[in-house]
Amino acid sequence: MQVPIPMVYIILLNYNGWQDTLECLESLVRIDYPDYRVVVVDNGSTDKSIEYIKKWAEGDKDLEMHSREFTRYNSGPGLDKPIPYMLINAKHIDRFEDIPDKAKPYITIIDTGKNLGFAGGNNVGIRYAISRREYDYVWLLNNDTVVEKGALGALVEYSQRNKDAGIVGSKLLYYHRPDIIQSAGGRLNKWFASTSSIGQGQHDSFKWDKDAEVETIMGASFFISRECIERIGLLPEEYFLYMEETDYCYRARLHGFKIGFAHKSKVYHKEGSSTGCVPLKGGEGRSYEADILSIRNRLRFARKYLRPYLPTVYLGLLISTLIRIKRRQWRNALYIIRLLLGIER
Repeated sequence: MQVPIPMVYIILLNYNGWQDTLECLESLVRIDYPDYRVVVVDNGSTDKSIEYIKKWAEGDKDLEMHSREFTRYNSGPGLDKPIPYMLINAKHIDRFEDIPDKAKPYITIIDTGKNLGFAGGNNVGIRYAISRREYDYVWLLNNDTVVEKGALGALVEYSQRNKDAGIVGSKLLYYHRPDIIQSAGGRLNKWFASTSSIGQGQHDSFKWDKDAEVETIMGASFFISRECIERIGLLPEEYFLYMEETDYCYRARLHGFKIGFAHKSKVYHKEGSSTGCVPLKGGEGRSYEADILSIRNRLRFARKYLRPYLPTVYLGLLISTLIRIKRRQWRNALYIIRLLLGIER
């Protein structure tokens, strides 16, 4: 008896980043996994992203955009275009005909009409996958990534071998420095409600060529089982940006799921493109909006799950305030003070 191949829905969230999205799509149509669908959720873009994505699927030669890095990572033959696609409004994800089996991968473009944030936009894609009733896994993938052809197969293989794994992450490597690790899974520091990426900044060597159980996974490559979604629900939308994946991993572990790192799944990430900044340690280099969202959401996460640790979390935020004062980031420092006093929410 032939074992059925799990169906995977790959969800890309696009916000004014059609160039990155097209390069990611080009890598996805080259993967060697046999059964998947691609869903592009456009989060209220104002740069005509949807039109460019449609032109790409239709085979517009002017949009064949490959950087030197892309051809280094994934130079195999792509799928012949035109590629079947469907454009729907987020309000109508249940109102359409079944997709023909022969149309694989069929690309669905969902127009949200406004920016719903990281979790809100991805939840639109997850709801779409649920409405299809055929999915076994959902792979949330940042649009500013390029995947190796075996990346998806490695995630499925890990999940099939580890049935208690609710969420699995890839080995994330820097797009412009592919020999350097961005993340091989993550750790959660409960004392300060902060996360850190395992292996960040280290050279990709045999040391990192083993699977592992971890505490958190970066949202740039976030592979979720159907059972996990059915038991714990959708991503939390109260954060808008940052800490959603930490919240979801923490909730999954509370429900008995394990979080895995699949080392054979390699994804190259242009860090910062999705948020309009290049995050550095301690908020240096971030935009004001990114910095305050990161700080606010750490406190929000702590109040939700880590109440016994709140004294040290507050201490950590006071130190963050002093760091920003030293950098003359007066606006950022003032926001943290107002947050701690309960003036900001």
